[in-house]
Amino acid sequence: MKPLVSMDSFNRPPLCVEVNGRLVQYLSFSRPKTAHKNPILILGGAFQKFKSFKKDVELLCDVHPVFLVDLPGQGGNDDLGDNLTFEELGDILCGFLDQVGVEKVTPVALSYGSAIGFHFASKYPDRTDKLILGGTTPEVRESVRLLLEESFTSLSEGKMERFSAGVVLNLLNFYRRHEIQGAELLQKGLYKNMLKLDAADLVRYEINTRRLLDLHDLPTGPTCETLVLVGEYDNFTTPAECFSVARLCENSTFGIISNTDHLAPYENKKLVNKLYKKFLAGVPINGTTGVKVFNKAEYPVTLQRLEPRYEIDDISFIEGAGSFYPVNIVNISTAGVMLDKSLSGDIPINNRDLKIRLPFNDLELDIFLVDEREDTVRGIFKRYHLGKARELEEYVRFVAGQSNGFCNAA
Repeated sequence: MKPLVSMDSFNRPPLCVEVNGRLVQYLSFSRPKTAHKNPILILGGAFQKFKSFKKDVELLCDVHPVFLVDLPGQGGNDDLGDNLTFEELGDILCGFLDQVGVEKVTPVALSYGSAIGFHFASKYPDRTDKLILGGTTPEVRESVRLLLEESFTSLSEGKMERFSAGVVLNLLNFYRRHEIQGAELLQKGLYKNMLKLDAADLVRYEINTRRLLDLHDLPTGPTCETLVLVGEYDNFTTPAECFSVARLCENSTFGIISNTDHLAPYENKKLVNKLYKKFLAGVPINGTTGVKVFNKAEYPVTLQRLEPRYEIDDISFIEGAGSFYPVNIVNISTAGVMLDKSLSGDIPINNRDLKIRLPFNDLELDIFLVDEREDTVRGIFKRYHLGKARELEEYVRFVAGQSNGFCNAA
């Protein structure tokens, strides 16, 4: 591997190789004292490009060589990776290692990139030294699926402000922003960056998101040492979902990073890279300030639900198909509501254009209805308006102050 020790390399065109007719772009960094070690290979998430990892390279290349890799569909790669599966992307990654003459790597695979890293390490154990996964999931849960599909509607209708706000409200935990250092700055920056995406970036987003929505039935987990990290308030890939991936791995360590969400590697970069270094050096991360470590048998059931639901008994209305349907709100969180629909008769559950009127400042929110039962139905609030997110937050805080406590229903 050609040593590239200057940070100026981020301003140069990336290196390129072709693997089975597909383009792979990369940058490589190493120091003479560590050039003999197996490299770290960073696979980023949605919207991340090489410059996103400049600080990580500075912190990590003193202990291992570092590769930044854009497979088809990632970062600034013009090959959008149409119709490729995560397994096929793992195959391309293996072919890339052959091209550049690297035997083993430790993938640091984050968010969307975690599915690639998992498939690669599972299929190619002889090419994997260790594995680090961040913000991962075995499959996209129903509520997130609906919200991501809604983002396609915003794009198709050219509603970029709605799309951009939706990305912010999906990827970051808006309602925990006061507990996360720098969260509001990150939210504002992400929103502005989404508004600047060009046509190719938007196509890449839709292709990659549809690939993520197709993620089901992960293969047998990796056998190598694996570190799975997640933000305490990650509401995109929750701690429970990340833990379920950790349980699939034969030799895993699972850590929850305090006071962070899905963007934990940005919100506490110093701690995250400290955990990477400890893991790479074979030093247990237990006892490190800012991270809680759990083994496969002790993950607390209380953490299965990220946001508390508060009991409430109030009448509201669902509006759709030109009609109003009275419902009783049973409990509410910032994510959605449980409704008793026995007052209303037949609500058009499958209608994607439903609204709910909450008894608070005449607040009206778009809503999906799912999990219909004999008398109840669950509602998921659509997320695409920052102002309404603040109003909802205010209402839920009010309910929390009046409530008898959390609702224990699943």
